[in-house]
This record gives sequence, C-alpha cells and structure tokens, in this order.
Amino acid sequence: MIFSSTLAVLTLSGLLGANLSVQPDWQTDYRKALALATKEHKPLAVFIVKGESKKLANLSTEVSKELKAHYIAVTINSADAEGKKLAQAFELTEGVVISDRTGEKQAYRIEGKTNADDLPQTLARLADPKHVTTTTEVHGAAAPVTAASFFAPSTYCPSCQQGRR
Repeated sequence: MIFSSTLAVLTLSGLLGANLSVQPDWQTDYRKALALATKEHKPLAVFIVKGESKKLANLSTEVSKELKAHYIAVTINSADAEGKKLAQAFELTEGVVISDRTGEKQAYRIEGKTNADDLPQTLARLADPKHVTTTTEVHGAAAPVTAASFFAPSTYCPSCQQGRR
C-alpha cells in the first residue's frame, strides 16, 4: 500500500512538474511587463480574472507553450484595488487582451470568460512577426469594432497616461 501511494505521488508530481515547465512566467506588474515586452519585442497577453489567477493553471499545454515562447503573459486580478484600476483602464472586469508587438495597439480582445480552445491558433497567428495589426478583433459582449478601429492606446496602456496631468 505504501509503495502504490508513493508511486502515485511521484507520478502526480512528475505530471505537475511537466505542466509547470510549459507555464509562462506570469507577470503581475503591468508596467514591468510592458517594459519587458518592449525590450524583448514580444506582444503582451493580458489575462484579467476575478480573484486569484489559479484559473490560469488550467490553460491547455498548447496555450501555455505558445504564451511562454512568444508572449509576455500578464495576469490582473480585477478583485483587488490595483487590479481593479487596470481592469477599468482596459474597460473589462474579466477577459483577455493581446497587444501587437509594439504594445501600443490591441490586436485581440475577449470580453468575459475565455474559451481557451480558440486561443492556440489565435496566439500563433498574432505572434507571427509578419502579422500586422490593422484592427482590434473583439469577441464577447462588446459590439463589433469597425474595420479601421482600434481601442485607443491610452485605454490599453494605463501607464502611458501617467505624468500627462
């Protein structure tokens, strides 16, 4: 009995360890993440969640690998004070916002709960260096965005408004 319990624990820890190896390095400080994205020429993938970000541990291995390889992944808790301010700047309480490589434009936006099944292909497409963001793709509760529209950089980049008072 002890052997089978130990084997089960080792098996589970191996599985968990394997999953942790593909998890992105989740950032919680948006300003630092934006600076890192600029430095590494990577788009931001901002996940706005209500409460702790434990929900993000359930992302598929495919999504996690894509985030780890090609994005600066950020999690914002819209339930705490600082996270609430950032979420309001994004005009979301829950959802995902993916920037272009410059961090100045929103390339993709999911308002509300995320269907993770759609993310691998979208993440791969948006991370392609040849991809040029011409509009903000919006999914969820918001009305469709017109073909030549973007969410304003000031909405996407709350830190950009600092010092402009």
